[in-house]
Amino acid sequence: MIRQGCPRWLALAVPLVALFVATTAAGCGGGVSAIPTSGQDTPTGSGGPFSTRLVVPDAPIVQGTTVEARLEVTNHTGEPRDLAPPGTCKQKWGLGLRGATAEAAPYVTLLCERGPLVIPAGTTRFPLSIRASYTACSQSTPAPTANPSSPLCGPGNTMPLLPAGDYEARVYGLSGIPEPAPVTVHLVPR
Repeated sequence: MIRQGCPRWLALAVPLVALFVATTAAGCGGGVSAIPTSGQDTPTGSGGPFSTRLVVPDAPIVQGTTVEARLEVTNHTGEPRDLAPPGTCKQKWGLGLRGATAEAAPYVTLLCERGPLVIPAGTTRFPLSIRASYTACSQSTPAPTANPSSPLCGPGNTMPLLPAGDYEARVYGLSGIPEPAPVTVHLVPR
């Protein structure tokens, strides 16, 4: 199995299935360009001093493309809160997709980046990406018991496209803040 853009040791260390969409919390402060959304009332994750919301495009996503999404975190405390206690690693957040024929687990780097992860009072937007192709593939013909989330690689070991259809987008890796409600996205053929 190969993984695009990963050192071989890391590719073997991180089990990926299907789609990869990830970001790290480090250096992600600031806004994201506007994402056209349907305006539907998407439920938020809430719990204690924080609430969260996943914002994805409402337009269909073309197979093989990458589109912007964002995680909105609202700090209701009225003061900044650090989500990375001293001496710990910053959180790594990933966005995965789950569909009827393909399931995605988010990919995040295993490297530890130390330092504060301060969420100011109010709403902070963290950029995420949706990549509508697999991130793991097999270089040999899959056996009948092979993982369906790791299809044959394309020409030149390129990642194959995810099948068209509806997928549930979900954020993984959150700690100290609630997980936002999943959002449905629709992948269409090229």
